[in-house]
Amino acid sequence: MVTQKKIKLQVAFALQEIGGIKPWWSEEDQMFVFEHPLYPRVMHADPDIEETIQGYLRALHGFIEDRLHGHLSDTAERVTSGRGGKRPGAGRPKKPVSTVAIRLPNDIANWLKADPRHMAQVRKIMGN
Repeated sequence: MVTQKKIKLQVAFALQEIGGIKPWWSEEDQMFVFEHPLYPRVMHADPDIEETIQGYLRALHGFIEDRLHGHLSDTAERVTSGRGGKRPGAGRPKKPVSTVAIRLPNDIANWLKADPRHMAQVRKIMGN
């Protein structure tokens, strides 16, 4: 269940990632604008700088809330590299045993992959 407390915590985390909200003036739009590359789907523009800041905070809050509820499109999720609003269980599952990649001759690698007992035999030789 997503609570308001959890949303506020995730918004605070996102704001740490973003740093300060410092809108810039867009001559083309005649407004102050703020967006951040970590959250490319979140932006706000307004002729008043304070309204831009408050509007961005509202937009970020809504984005995080949607993200936590799983209401974002796959495209929006894919282009968002910010971690605010990270859903539990999202991402790659943790492996039960830490691993490292090494290069082995094909015959040895194939032998290790062929049977889980072979890994146990290697551990026995190692004294583990």
